[in-house]
Amino acid sequence: MNDREFVAAIESCAMLCGDFRHTDHVRLAWIYLRDYPLIDAIERFSRSLQRFADHCGAADKYHETITWAYLFLIHERMRRHD
Repeated sequence: MNDREFVAAIESCAMLCGDFRHTDHVRLAWIYLRDYPLIDAIERFSRSLQRFADHCGAADKYHETITWAYLFLIHERMRRHD
């Protein structure tokens, strides 16, 4: 699945809930951070992840502060290793 298809699957909640792993979190964050300015990437990632968690019955697993910190860390690593 290419990046565009992957993002579409998450955003539309078409990906199977049990198939979404840690590496998928990182991949989704990296794609958004690559394609959008930081604040837009954080907004899109947060909205997509929260919607997907709700869809999967795991709304209690979503945490806004942790999500933002996660994106900032990945963004920092991406900038460090351009």
